[in-house]
Amino acid sequence: MCPEDAKPMEFPIPERGGYEKLAKWMSIHPELAVFRRFGALYTESILLMQAEITQIEQELQHVRAEDKKSGDVDRQLQGMSWAHIVSTCSAEEDSPERKQYDIIMKLRELLPQYCESMAANWSTQTEVSRPSGPSPQTVELTFVIPKSN
Repeated sequence: MCPEDAKPMEFPIPERGGYEKLAKWMSIHPELAVFRRFGALYTESILLMQAEITQIEQELQHVRAEDKKSGDVDRQLQGMSWAHIVSTCSAEEDSPERKQYDIIMKLRELLPQYCESMAANWSTQTEVSRPSGPSPQTVELTFVIPKSN
């Protein structure tokens, strides 16, 4: 049985952390800050870009082989002259004469993205996972070779 004047106990709401508190703590103690690198996803993305570029490269090789076999001198010269490749940009889209140009332009868009992703991934992997101890150049190794009887 409860007395009439009894009141429920009041408990203060516990201070919640959240991102703001975590960010402040990590800024005060940067050596303890932990961030996820998404290494597997980043690497998978790079591998997929690599596969896409490889497929486009194979397409370019196929088109170049077809151009060499064609009876069209301008198409045959595209593999040897940038001027011949550029001259085809005014040709009708999807025409055999313009295929090399279109593929090269596609590669010009993808290759810098790929290189930037590779550099960023390499930088992230080496910076974040750098050991805190002595660098590999300063580690001394001692080998013990047992004496033979």
